[in-house]
Amino acid sequence: MKLQGKEPSSGMDTPIGKSDWFIQNLVFLAKSGIELPVTLNTTGGIVSGTIISGENYLDLLSARAREAGIDNPAYRELGDWFDQYMDVLANDDAEGDGPHFIHLRDATLVTPTGITSFGSDSVWRGRIRAITGLTFSRL
Repeated sequence: MKLQGKEPSSGMDTPIGKSDWFIQNLVFLAKSGIELPVTLNTTGGIVSGTIISGENYLDLLSARAREAGIDNPAYRELGDWFDQYMDVLANDDAEGDGPHFIHLRDATLVTPTGITSFGSDSVWRGRIRAITGLTFSRL
């Protein structure tokens, strides 16, 4: 299987479009079905989870909205609203220097007061260029 990826333009640590090419390649792996456990240091704190594709992220958001909407049509409509952004995510990395965002499932946040887990199927989205470090393991 040939995996799509980005090459640094000059030197191992050269960012592409202000984003880390290595982390961008982890997003490409997720789009290929390879989901890796990570803990990310970001400019806003620490988050841990499993990298998923943007499409999987929207699928999970849409499914959760529809499940919550059994008795409320507004939530079902919210699921449809999430679905309309599939094309946007598909094109995020098709042009220029993307992808620009990374998505995690089963997300856990580390705050000054401790670790906050949101349970299974929780999702998180963050800007790649806000990541300052990563570890290939989950908290």
